[in-house]
Amino acid sequence: MFIFMALLAFGLGSCNSEAPAASVNDAIEVTTRGQKAEEKADNFTAGKWEDQNTFVNLKLDGSFEASFDGETTIVGSWTLSDDEKQLSLKAEESLEGKGSVFAKTYEVVEATPDLLKVKDEEGYELAFKAA
Repeated sequence: MFIFMALLAFGLGSCNSEAPAASVNDAIEVTTRGQKAEEKADNFTAGKWEDQNTFVNLKLDGSFEASFDGETTIVGSWTLSDDEKQLSLKAEESLEGKGSVFAKTYEVVEATPDLLKVKDEEGYELAFKAA
């Protein structure tokens, strides 16, 4: 009996009880703003859009360039709501001569590879064509 207990204790003592360390191959998920925009690119076409004197360039990295008056170019970031029904544009800094920062949210009326229709908060609709 004693030999059996000694073997059992000795055998258990030599078991590797340490948890395995994470290996380099273990996946760690990190999502950036650009990756989120790329994931939505299948459903929402990021790219260059034009409508008369207005243009918007929605880039895959989440940034944008736009001009709504044909003169002033606004640079900032864009986001699309999870339900893909609201497009938000926010400038990086205030416009020259104006104290406020440009920030607009549009309702996405229609989004196809060739057409992007949005409506602003006042109900004004813009119909952009792919540039």
